[in-house]
Amino acid sequence: MALALSSKKNAALYDYYMSLANLNQVPRYAHFDIASVRDHLPYVYMSRLVRQGAEQRFRFHMIGDKLVAFFKQEGRGRFIRELRLGGWELEWRRSQLLSLEKRQPVVVESVVQDAKLRVRLEHLAMPLADYHDGIIYMAGAIDILDYAEDDAARIEAGFTWPNLVYFDIVRRAPMGGP
Repeated sequence: MALALSSKKNAALYDYYMSLANLNQVPRYAHFDIASVRDHLPYVYMSRLVRQGAEQRFRFHMIGDKLVAFFKQEGRGRFIRELRLGGWELEWRRSQLLSLEKRQPVVVESVVQDAKLRVRLEHLAMPLADYHDGIIYMAGAIDILDYAEDDAARIEAGFTWPNLVYFDIVRRAPMGGP
């Protein structure tokens, strides 16, 4: 049974992802049509698994405009751990590793706080397969919870990730799925 998502944007993205699942198999990257999730693009990211020796790293090849504005840095071409998010980038990576290990979407709800603002986030990480190499891509989205769209823009503008003073992972769990 799938866990409930708090974000309507993430729920719509998850529904699209599950519509691509075939016979309990992870959807293929080639079938994930980014135009089909156009309304959610500002909050969506895509990363590719890069194996360097025994280490598994995730390099972004697409990151939505709202995420770039919120993080105040471009992520394309960079590894997750290269982003300066006050330590939260390590939690982002852990979520992707759990999704990779379980071969299913993972939802993470977290609370982050800088010197002025306390924000609740929902992160959805979903594995995508290649035809030959197994799971080598991640699609995902991060949404700000508990705020109207106008407030979210104010939060994106005012939040300072390098000055993160606190974060807590409220839940991290596989969603169920293929």
